[in-house]
Amino acid sequence: EGSPDAVLQELAALLARPGIGGPGLRDLLAAHQDTLDGPTVRRRMQELALAALHRLKEAPTDAYSWAQLLEHFSAECPTSMHKHVGLLCSWLVIPVQDLDISWCARAQGACKALSHALPSLATDPAFSSTDSLAKQLQDALGKLLDFSDERLVRASAECMCVVAGHFAEDVAILLSRFNHSMGHLRGILEQRPRALDKTVQLQARRSAVIVGT
Repeated sequence: EGSPDAVLQELAALLARPGIGGPGLRDLLAAHQDTLDGPTVRRRMQELALAALHRLKEAPTDAYSWAQLLEHFSAECPTSMHKHVGLLCSWLVIPVQDLDISWCARAQGACKALSHALPSLATDPAFSSTDSLAKQLQDALGKLLDFSDERLVRASAECMCVVAGHFAEDVAILLSRFNHSMGHLRGILEQRPRALDKTVQLQARRSAVIVGT
């Protein structure tokens, strides 16, 4: 069975191999879960989710592998993230300096984990700060939608949809971003430029991600 840290270390190394990725990890864990009883599976998933969260907090060099592990195990045990929503929200804040790949991966992992945790948190009678959390997330996620990393933009857009669906009755911010992105893409199609410079290409891809999400 091994400790959670040891298991995650092996899984992170596995994710780094070509052709494995998220689908391969899901297949492997599904086969392993079939050999365990329900309570053991739930306990194990919770342990692994928390271990992945704490490991990603340390900004490892292979941060994207750990972000994928956090994404997977927070989906398996979303309630394990309830007590750590504050930490996850803090990872969404764009740093003034030291903007590196570890931060991008951590922010992406936070978006995924929050997307998994928020639906059950919204129905938790012990949680009463829904309005303040919704505003905090909308502000932070809105800024991430302007970021250059497409994976982070997609994760942010997905999380914003979850916030709108479970916490915020007002979806004006979400619709505004959708309409802006759609208008940007429409403008490119109407102009039919022969070539797009790198900045316009980046804006077009980001808009496409937001609309598609």
